[in-house]
Amino acid sequence: MTKTPTINRRGWLTWWLQKRRRARANGKPAIPPSPVVILFQVIDDGGMIDVNVYWTWDGHGWPDDGVFTVDILADDLVHGGIMSLASAFVACPGRSYSAQGLCITEDKGYYCRVLYRKDTTSSFYSVMVQGSPY
Repeated sequence: MTKTPTINRRGWLTWWLQKRRRARANGKPAIPPSPVVILFQVIDDGGMIDVNVYWTWDGHGWPDDGVFTVDILADDLVHGGIMSLASAFVACPGRSYSAQGLCITEDKGYYCRVLYRKDTTSSFYSVMVQGSPY
């Protein structure tokens, strides 16, 4: 009977822990902090929905050269739940996003969340904020 080698698991764990230690030694967290949405405007522009999103982000040592992912969502009145209206990428150091004519104006909830990404590492999504044109 052969024994399953465990060196790969231990080696991976050692590598992962060392990566975390080095990140802490550099003064930055292993996972980037989440952006904070400070303004989410939903505007009825003559029967079409326009949105403006503004956020802040303090990198706590992470470089300001990644990308932000902005997701605009809305209530799905037909199927229940939430559907995606738009997903956009904003290069750093940008801290705002605007979109015109996303959909026909309806009396439903609109939502926004923002995520920071640098290479293969990403933050958690920001707190989802809600807006309405009315």
